[in-house]
Amino acid sequence: MALDPFWEQSSTNILPPKMPGPDGPRVCEKPFEFENGDIIDIKVVIDNDMIEIFAGEKVAFTYRSYEQPDYEIGFAVQDGNVEFYNIRFAK
Repeated sequence: MALDPFWEQSSTNILPPKMPGPDGPRVCEKPFEFENGDIIDIKVVIDNDMIEIFAGEKVAFTYRSYEQPDYEIGFAVQDGNVEFYNIRFAK
């Protein structure tokens, strides 16, 4: 059965898995285009062992962590520079 347009777009152009780098294994990766200076809204929802990440209204990930991580939460940038601001935590 054919995929609906959302799932078809979400499951194409996925890069092959990479070997672990200096920052550990890549759990998930999905590139999307943006220009230098663009503001990208990132939302992260953590509910016990479930983690949902929404990036710029373009990419969404859902991930389940089965083991206690070394760090509770963190952000990193790859191949670029970043400024973080308007960081809010809510319960």
